[in-house]
Amino acid sequence: MTRAKATTPRMSTGGRAPRRNQRGARMKGRSARHHYGTESAKEWDENVHEESRRVWSAANSRWEVNTYDWFIHKNTTVSEKKPIRLYYHTECLASQRMLDSVTCTIVKCPDPNDNGAPLFVDDGEVLPVANLEVPLSRIPVKSLKKRQSEDGQEWLIVDFTLKITRTSSKFHYDLMCGTKSYERVSADFV
Repeated sequence: MTRAKATTPRMSTGGRAPRRNQRGARMKGRSARHHYGTESAKEWDENVHEESRRVWSAANSRWEVNTYDWFIHKNTTVSEKKPIRLYYHTECLASQRMLDSVTCTIVKCPDPNDNGAPLFVDDGEVLPVANLEVPLSRIPVKSLKKRQSEDGQEWLIVDFTLKITRTSSKFHYDLMCGTKSYERVSADFV
């Protein structure tokens, strides 16, 4: 099993906001009680990131740093009408078999003092919410890009999107590659 990295669950909105306000008008959404995000790998920048945080990416032939991308921020409105799209990127050696699936972990940060969500994966109080099992085997290998690294190895580049749609009581997760929707993604809540 490989973990995909975002290039940006049962997400608690607290149930505090009514569906209709006191005048009976339909509410546009609910206010998020936490920050929600996922882990992300970004190119290491010596002017921004500490050297001790960098890790070498053989596929990209560069130093990277693991951070969080927050797609819902605390106290913002989460709407049923507008899906959230999470963009992911992962790679595997072309000489090996294509990845069957990757796990994407959705995390939350309560941020009780309203200091803002942490940037780095080891900063602040961050708790897992759900592990999404993404079935990459549904994506045809011939539709993937290929890239050769500096050491001459060929890599398959897998860029995909998770589309999160909120309904009144739950979230739906769908795998998309390009404009094509492939399959509903299963979520294991932790």
